[in-house]
Formats: sequence, C-alpha cells, structure tokens
Amino acid sequence: MTAPADAYTTDKLNFVWRNTMAITTFSGPVRSLGGFVQDGQNNAIDATAALDGGALTLTVLPVAASPDGVTPVVTASPGHAGKELTVTADGGTFTLPTIVATVDNDPSNPNQVSNLGMQFRFTVLEDLTTDLIINTGALADVIYGTVNFCDDANDAGVAGFFHSPGTANALTFNGTTQGGDAGSTITMTCVGANAWKLEAVSVFPTASTPATPFLTRV
Repeated sequence: MTAPADAYTTDKLNFVWRNTMAITTFSGPVRSLGGFVQDGQNNAIDATAALDGGALTLTVLPVAASPDGVTPVVTASPGHAGKELTVTADGGTFTLPTIVATVDNDPSNPNQVSNLGMQFRFTVLEDLTTDLIINTGALADVIYGTVNFCDDANDAGVAGFFHSPGTANALTFNGTTQGGDAGSTITMTCVGANAWKLEAVSVFPTASTPATPFLTRV
C-alpha cells in the first residue's frame, strides 16, 4: 500500500527531540519567545536529607569550574545554585561557596572560575526543631540585606525586621526567637566580590520575641 504523497511532510508529523546535555554555556544573553520551562526531579532538592553529619557544603554546578587546561573536578553534589532547596524540622548547617570574582581576560570563556550571580533559595517546610544555619564560604564574604519577621498566627500582625549592612557572615534560625517556622524563605544571591544579597522572610512563634539571626564569625 502506497502512502499519500504528503504523508511525510513536516506539517503532517509531530517530532519529539530529546537532547541530553551535561553543561551548556552561553557567552551572551539567551532569549526565548515562549518562556523557559524548569521542571524535573533535579530542580528541587531536599537539602536536609542531603546533610552529612548535620552539614552540607553547597556547590554551583555538578562539575566544578576550572582554569583552562585543568580537568574539572567532578563533585558528588548535584549542584544547588538556581534550584529549590527545601528544609525540614532537622534544619542543618549549610555553607555557601566561597565567592570567586576573578576577571577572565576572555569574558566568553566557558571555563572561567568566576561565580558571581550564583543564587541559592531555601524554603522551610516544617517548624524547626534543630537550628538552620547558613554560613558564607569565607569569613570575608559578608551579607547585605534584611530578614523580615512575621508571627505564625497572623493574629495581631506582629512583625519586625533585622538588617545587615555588610557586617554579618552567617545566619541562624532556631525555630523560636530567630524564626524558622514552616513558610520561612531565604534567598542568597552573590552580587559582587565578598558580597551576598539576602532576601528573607522568617516565621516565628507568636509567643516569641524576634531576635537577630545575624552572626559575625571570626
């Protein structure tokens, strides 16, 4: 039986193209007229479950950046930057990558080691029973930003905020005065050499009086 003449033209067929890639680097802006779809099991990570001895060192990519001619180090980490990191009652101590602001002679070099712009987003899914601690990767890497506090009952609009003008290099949420109840969110974005921008909302029990979550390690 002969197929119709137009049976194999592109307007009659639906194509499914699967392209499996490791890391793709663009040196210029990427434009999409239909948006970008980010979904799949590796886009959200249970950060508390990934703890090793109560701690986890965060990474940007599954493969560490390296200078030209140096074989990249393959890490055991799935890469955490740009993903949704969830935290449960057991909290944990998370260490951000050390900021590298090295300027490459070739700004389009895909192997440059600069990690400016990396972002880590945390969402607390259960009231903390163990502290949630977020440390910068180096003592000199400091935090700029505000933690807004709100009580978990929404009864009287109890609220407050604490601000770091580039002096703190750690955050601690204890589930009481420093907040960390379910619904708390923390976003850390690298905005420059030794500089993290913080955007956070910390939910605390109504019976508690908010206390600063900022700490300066020495």
